[in-house]
Amino acid sequence: MSKPNLDNWFACKEGESVLVNGKPCRTRVVACGDLKVSSGRLLVCDPLAIFPDNNPFLLVPSGNFPVFVTLIDISKKQNLVAYASIVFEKTQESYRKWIPLAHADDDRKELEGDEQGNVGVDNALACFIDESSLKKCMPPLQAWGEVFNDEPNGWLPQLENSTNIQPSMANVILPKAKKGENVVLFRSGVGDGNFPLVGSFKADDKITAVHIDFVSASKS
Repeated sequence: MSKPNLDNWFACKEGESVLVNGKPCRTRVVACGDLKVSSGRLLVCDPLAIFPDNNPFLLVPSGNFPVFVTLIDISKKQNLVAYASIVFEKTQESYRKWIPLAHADDDRKELEGDEQGNVGVDNALACFIDESSLKKCMPPLQAWGEVFNDEPNGWLPQLENSTNIQPSMANVILPKAKKGENVVLFRSGVGDGNFPLVGSFKADDKITAVHIDFVSASKS
């Protein structure tokens, strides 16, 4: 699998030319609105496999940050989700590296060599959500099935509703939100699997973005 600093990286890049099964295609970037990150603990996960507490997370800046999904348009009716990204600072990145999720009591060691940080996806679906938003703004666990499935405002119905963003992605306010706490959902590009988690960094090692890399996994 390609390391994330090679030139074939195109997260958040509009109109890039890429080959899919030998066919030249173009990339398209879809803005998914902002995610509220109050705690500085970002969960990157399959939303249908999330727990009420003790989920692994990334340490990131606090604030409201834009989320983007980079698509490969294969035809007028077919596209492939290549990357999902949350951007903390709009600046030129100096380098990228694989980054690991970790629990609160884990030792956050740097990954070595070709070791990767991954996001496990079991339902062809992933999300970005703030840890404190999940804890404060979701109902009791026994009601989560309704949150996910109820028409028309459940997470899954909104994910397929073109009036939210477009089918396969959605920005949803959490059930008990008081200050706009939300989750941003998106279909994975290639179904289930473990997908590389990549950070963009400035020269001073400050993180500027987090990406789920669906497209590299599809080529491995």
